[in-house]
Amino acid sequence: PGSVLSPFTSTSSSAALSSSSKPDVDTDQNLSPGNIFRSYPNPFTEQVTLEFAFAQEEDYHLMIYNANGALVKTFKAGKAAANSLVQIQWMDEKTPAGLYLVRLVSKSNTQTLSIMRQ
Repeated sequence: PGSVLSPFTSTSSSAALSSSSKPDVDTDQNLSPGNIFRSYPNPFTEQVTLEFAFAQEEDYHLMIYNANGALVKTFKAGKAAANSLVQIQWMDEKTPAGLYLVRLVSKSNTQTLSIMRQ
């Protein structure tokens, strides 16, 4: 008794990227690279917001994989300013319900978090 996820090809998706240098990140904390990496809401139904920040300026790549490890979405690579919160909204009407892995890669760190689409 379980469910099976089958491979699929995503043809339609949209994403929005925003970066802010205002004090959304507590700069009194000693942030380590990638210390902030979260998503909300989780689980999500239509759209999920991914947030991250680095202690130093970092180039980054952000990708989403399905539970089988197949690449679903690659976001445009970017550069995050030090102690600046980066927010990316992901919405894809054709993405089926299930577990997804979000991978954040920078020169100094690689992190993964899981998100659930209902």
